[in-house]
Amino acid sequence: MTVDAALGKLVVSALVVSLIRIFNAINRIALFKGFKRFPETYLVPKRPPNPRKVTVMVALHKEKEESIRVTARSIMNQEYPKELIEVFFVVEPDDYETIEAAERVAQKMREQGFNARVVMSDGKLKYKAHALNCALKEASGEIIGVYDADDEIDPKQIAMAVALIEEGYDAVGSRVIRHRENVIGRFVNIETIVRHEAMLPFYRKIRKVTQFSGEGFFIRKDVLEAVGGFPEKLTEDSYLTVILFEKGYKVAHMRSYVKEIAPKGIIAFIKQRMRRALGRLQAAGRAITSNMPIIRRLAMFRLLAGSAVVVMASIIASVFGLRYARNVLAESIEAAAHYNPIVVGIIASIPPGAYLLTSLASFYLMINSYFSGDYRRARKFMALRYALMLPFFRIFEGLIVIRAIIRRPKKRYKTERR
Repeated sequence: MTVDAALGKLVVSALVVSLIRIFNAINRIALFKGFKRFPETYLVPKRPPNPRKVTVMVALHKEKEESIRVTARSIMNQEYPKELIEVFFVVEPDDYETIEAAERVAQKMREQGFNARVVMSDGKLKYKAHALNCALKEASGEIIGVYDADDEIDPKQIAMAVALIEEGYDAVGSRVIRHRENVIGRFVNIETIVRHEAMLPFYRKIRKVTQFSGEGFFIRKDVLEAVGGFPEKLTEDSYLTVILFEKGYKVAHMRSYVKEIAPKGIIAFIKQRMRRALGRLQAAGRAITSNMPIIRRLAMFRLLAGSAVVVMASIIASVFGLRYARNVLAESIEAAAHYNPIVVGIIASIPPGAYLLTSLASFYLMINSYFSGDYRRARKFMALRYALMLPFFRIFEGLIVIRAIIRRPKKRYKTERR
């Protein structure tokens, strides 16, 4: 490779990544504006619900008893008639410890007057969605709700979901805020705040699309059966979201929350993100090939897979840029006389520099806006520290996405918190 060719490719790669990052920064600043302008995208029912029977499915896989009890306590604390709540603890037939723990928790709930029992998957396919579909066959509720273990649930959530469905919505979701008192947990916490308080309201208001999480999700049983049940994919929540939009169903997010435990360690986090990356890419592929209007298809693709694609593009272009810089600097003394190594080094730093600076600015704006007000100042300082480090966290996540694409994860349950 000649010096001119190497330097030319270096400049092109730097410009491409810079344009990607500038576009992404503009998008994020638009999200920041959306955060302040579109709080009404999270709905509150206009009137109390007329009681309907609800089947709540709690998907369990390799769970400790205390984790199951956290969700069970939240269900028992719901401000909704307990005789109208049917609770299924959905387990795999060979997960013996979880079955025993779930049986004990179900017995405690029955003692409190709840209709709770353990329902086993047929074990043919170890997707969370497959287990839920097995339980769906036994559900008697008009509305289906889904949770995981370790979920702390807003006490009004079931009542709000039923009321919104009575107002004409076919499916409703909630804000899922993940947290844990460690470094990974704090990054995940900031990430979910950005997603639910800025990104989703913006997309819901401007592009008329959204994305549901697999916890705090409620759907009419007849609608779920009409679309073939839960899609048996790596991320059934994202894929089902696409199907609901594709079929023209009316969906919304309610102003209610679920607090969930983030992955405990780095290995659990990597496994979870590998599955999520592949699952969202599956859902994004369904969205882009659907019969929705082209603008909605592109918006859905950007919402599901855009961040991963942008981070991957930035990393790959940065690597190539640094590679070309090395080639330039390794050329002969004659080349060095024509091309100042300092200038070449500055050009090589443009791709990672553009990524970091634009990300720092946009994340800082959103987090600074979210943690406004005197009563949040203590948390604001902590949040801003992690927000400023979030671009590096995103780079790490981008490497995980690349790893996931190269080598698909073997496990199919997406929940890994241990």
